Amino acid sequence: MREARLKAATSDTPHSLAESEGCPFEKKCPCRKGPWCRRKMESSQRGRRDYRMPALEGCREGRCEHPCELLVQVENQANGFLRAAGITRPPVPIDLVKTFDPDRPVEIRFLPLQAHYGAAWLLGDEWVLHLNANQPPLMNRYVAFHEGYHIVCRLSGLRDGRADDGCRPFNEVTADYFAASILMPRDWVLEYWPKVRSVAQMVEIFQAPEAAVRSWVRRWVGP
Repeated sequence: MREARLKAATSDTPHSLAESEGCPFEKKCPCRKGPWCRRKMESSQRGRRDYRMPALEGCREGRCEHPCELLVQVENQANGFLRAAGITRPPVPIDLVKTFDPDRPVEIRFLPLQAHYGAAWLLGDEWVLHLNANQPPLMNRYVAFHEGYHIVCRLSGLRDGRADDGCRPFNEVTADYFAASILMPRDWVLEYWPKVRSVAQMVEIFQAPEAAVRSWVRRWVGP
């Protein structure tokens, strides 16, 4: 029964999210204003595989009056995993990421990485999720669910976290959205923020990085 529930939780993600060159709703997006990032598009055309999905410049990521269909699906999927695990209150345990593939084990390993936040690898019949031992624990919680999204989408590879890269692949943006959605579901944010009205206290409640909490509060309750 548990396995059936977990499979149902993962079924909301269209295969195209992992395979397409961009948002599957791109042609009917009412808020898209900019082109695909030229630098990543050129890299893709040269045959490089580290950026399979070009980033979208100009997309407001749902910060407008039109709900972004892709982000709604990502949010619903995050909520599906929480429901399947019976999690109804923060903080979300990091081990939830181990349920993202009902057919393979997921092992979390901490390594002192130098240039990356984390990575998810499919090694044989199991997933290995590397987290940076040099990072603060709250950042590693966020990165764990970011990498977990790649597991859900059956992607594997390094997440490029270099600060000088101003244009990120599209699947990296959606992975961030998934991580924030699963650590800080919208309903929970709307429930707790009126009680505390403090980003610092929200960080303690949700056990998420301050920058992510601040951005997420701004998204759902305004500046």
